[in-house]
Amino acid sequence: MIGNGRNNMKLGSIIKYYRLKNHLTQSELAQDICSISHLSKIENNSYDGNAETVELLLKKLNVNMEQEEEKYEELKEALQSFYDTMVFYDFETADKQYAAYLRDMEEFASSTDLINLYHLYLFKYYNHKRDYEKINQTQRVIEKLHNNFSPFENLLYSFFIGLYLMSENRIVEANEQFVALMSYNPAEAITFNGELYYQNALCATRLNDPEKSIIQANKALNIYQNENNFLRIIHTKMILGISYMRLEMYREAAEIYRSLIRITRLLSMKELYYQVLYNYSAMLTEMGEYKKAKELLQECRGAFHKGSLEDIINKLTYIETLIKLNVNTLEISPLIEEVLDLCNKKTHKKYIILAKMYKYQLFSQQKYYTFLENIVYPYYMDNNHFSEARDVVLQLAEKYSETGETNKSLDYYNQYIELSKKGAL
Repeated sequence: MIGNGRNNMKLGSIIKYYRLKNHLTQSELAQDICSISHLSKIENNSYDGNAETVELLLKKLNVNMEQEEEKYEELKEALQSFYDTMVFYDFETADKQYAAYLRDMEEFASSTDLINLYHLYLFKYYNHKRDYEKINQTQRVIEKLHNNFSPFENLLYSFFIGLYLMSENRIVEANEQFVALMSYNPAEAITFNGELYYQNALCATRLNDPEKSIIQANKALNIYQNENNFLRIIHTKMILGISYMRLEMYREAAEIYRSLIRITRLLSMKELYYQVLYNYSAMLTEMGEYKKAKELLQECRGAFHKGSLEDIINKLTYIETLIKLNVNTLEISPLIEEVLDLCNKKTHKKYIILAKMYKYQLFSQQKYYTFLENIVYPYYMDNNHFSEARDVVLQLAEKYSETGETNKSLDYYNQYIELSKKGAL
């Protein structure tokens, strides 16, 4: 993917870098060696210059090219290691690599053919860290470099844009980005292919297409197992568990969850342990095993950072379970208010809607169904949450059937059928 030696270093950029570092003007450096215009062409890499001229310029700047080539190899290895740690989801190590070395290597990288990968890998890193200021800065640099990308670098950038769209919760756009990439499959991108299958599976899960999710997840799993990418194996099996659950293949899902609970507990992976425990409890809730689900959800309470997305989702599922168990409203109501207080109006709109839905469900059936019809159902449809929309529309169909409003009931039953065709079953 990356070449070796002096041919991969831009001598003009190195000369310019050290000239500026030594606070020399072009006139001062060119004196007794070449013309200013000649130096300018060399520095801009539009002209290589003859070997004697270049050697004189480097000597005047006290630049040892053997040392520069060693720095090149060091940066090349560091970038590959940095990328590998991210692929293996070892961001603790990636943080150390970035802080100790890579953060300060932009100027040197710009004098080599590593500059494109340097910014691409940092773009992926900043995206994971949700550092939006750095994301925007790096994206502006990448746009300037984009015309000089190799086919692999273009592929990588398109994939990283998909990751960015996922982080922005623009799932449909991200899915389109990943699907488009499936037709490109360079031999040198085997690790990347595993990530592409994984992200396709994740998008399919978010878009409630469990059949596609299982196919893509199994492809990713095969690659991760061959690589011994243990964290990604766990992540992929979590996707498989969710997909089997949505297909009502509860036995298969339960086997996965119980295995992951055991592994994450034994390896003291607390964050993943509670995520798996939550997923298992959500399945038990769907199966109607509310008492077991309540026990697991209670174990999860306090495990997630207060106000985090995981914390809010866990609380909402706990509220749903308490409602199903007919727990006293005086116990449930404060929990709903706590969720509403924790939610960010801009980023947690879905969960604010859910909390309000549960609140109406407790205290006013008329307001509850009005809220389902006018707020919840349109929101789910607008955001492609077809599985949730299907559940809501069935409630509305049954409600209008009970009140004798046949036309409305029939209309909602028809919508239920259409939603089932979208992969919501």
